[in-house]
Amino acid sequence: MRRVKEVLRLAHELGYSLRQTSRSVRLCSTSVRNYLARAEAAGVRYEDIASKSEAEIEALLFTQPEPPPSRPQPDWAAVATELRKPAVTLLLVWQEYRDQHPDGYSYSQFRRRYREHLHLAAPEPRMRRTILPAEMCEVDYAGMTMPVATADGVRQVSIFVGTLPFSTIIYAEATWTQTTEDWLGSHVRMFNAWGGSVPKLVPDNLKTGVTHASFYDPVLNQSYLALARHYGIGVVPARVRRPRDKPLAENGVQQVERWVLAPLRNRTFFGLDELNAAMAEKLSDLNNRPLSAGGAQTRASLFAEHEKPKLKTLPSEPFETGRWQRFKLGSDYHVCIDGVAYSAPFGLIGKPVDVHCTASLIGIFHQGERIASHPRIRPQPGALRPAVTLDGHRPPQHRAAARLTPEAVREKAAVIGGALTVLSDKIFLAADHPEQAARQVAGLLELGKKFGDGALQTAATAALCANVHSYAYVRQWLASGRTALCSEPANSGAGDHENVRGSAYYH
Repeated sequence: MRRVKEVLRLAHELGYSLRQTSRSVRLCSTSVRNYLARAEAAGVRYEDIASKSEAEIEALLFTQPEPPPSRPQPDWAAVATELRKPAVTLLLVWQEYRDQHPDGYSYSQFRRRYREHLHLAAPEPRMRRTILPAEMCEVDYAGMTMPVATADGVRQVSIFVGTLPFSTIIYAEATWTQTTEDWLGSHVRMFNAWGGSVPKLVPDNLKTGVTHASFYDPVLNQSYLALARHYGIGVVPARVRRPRDKPLAENGVQQVERWVLAPLRNRTFFGLDELNAAMAEKLSDLNNRPLSAGGAQTRASLFAEHEKPKLKTLPSEPFETGRWQRFKLGSDYHVCIDGVAYSAPFGLIGKPVDVHCTASLIGIFHQGERIASHPRIRPQPGALRPAVTLDGHRPPQHRAAARLTPEAVREKAAVIGGALTVLSDKIFLAADHPEQAARQVAGLLELGKKFGDGALQTAATAALCANVHSYAYVRQWLASGRTALCSEPANSGAGDHENVRGSAYYH
């Protein structure tokens, strides 16, 4: 700051000479002479500026009026506002400016003057953050993707990035998609790589993590909430379109794109594992690179010394990634997941159920309570669509119908065993269709409930002796009230007769 006010006080009020003034204010005589000349040219005396500040005096004596602009001036504040909109570039704004003012600035001048406006504009204040070791983790997806060659052609894969703000250690991996299962799986692998978790997660507002974005009360995706509760983590999403809420994630994405992805851009990868292996090598180099020129500290050393000992211990049971889906239970009381039908209690027909799908389990919930659990089935391509049905989920009439299957009735007959099993096998052998035989054998089982298993076995033996393999014969035999077998063979009533040819006839 120039000491103009003191120079004028000494020269005007005290009458100091040029040399005396120069010695008092410790300025060269040329500068003192310049100050006095400017004050004289402006007609300013000390008493006129005694109450003014040095900044006001300097503006009065040294500020030159700017020449009027020779070309139409853009509204630079409006330009800055437009550039904050998605997909708007400075070139596009300049083209719109030239459409309105054909004699306006060239693009190079437009760009230079916009930079000058940014330099002169008051910078936006930024809140200083105090970050503690292992306090939080910021996660995001990189804008840059990587190509992977597959049998169906080249496929662009997503890059997940997570960072711990204190040490700025970075974790990155490639996933096929940004769907829920890949999103959750990346978190699990990240925590496993670090050997622990943190109390707070700061993600972006992508739909796989946050169902409804809100600063005050965000609604998390059910699967993401389940992961957070499994690890004992609180999820605090960043505000919408506020990247400064997770600056280390943004910086981590930039570092990964610059030092991991860009060096691999000319390589061809034939699988996700191959790409992730190459990324892991580059990421290790990045985390072990000194943070400052000539410094010894690296991201990896800061993490190992300050953050790793303070990470939360991982749960004893690993988190199994899955996704949530909502269904309205249909009249067949099944939900269809990837071509396989899974049953739920028939009493919930027409009501909404939530289904949690993992790699090995299908869980069905109603009003937050688990009502069914099934092992997940992976059908073979081209195979019939299977169904997994628990007998307890069926209504009584359906359970009764299910018990009429050929396999079920033969199994029950086999449990009783003896003549009944032999008779049922012969009934199935003689039937035109297995369901016909199943109904007859089911009838035999009902007769056993009515007359007792002993009487049923006796009747089945009588049917076998008579060489009659039918339900009707056993029912009539039991209905006649007989309790014992006849001692004579079943065909002894014919005896010798002239109409019986005998075995010699056929020789």
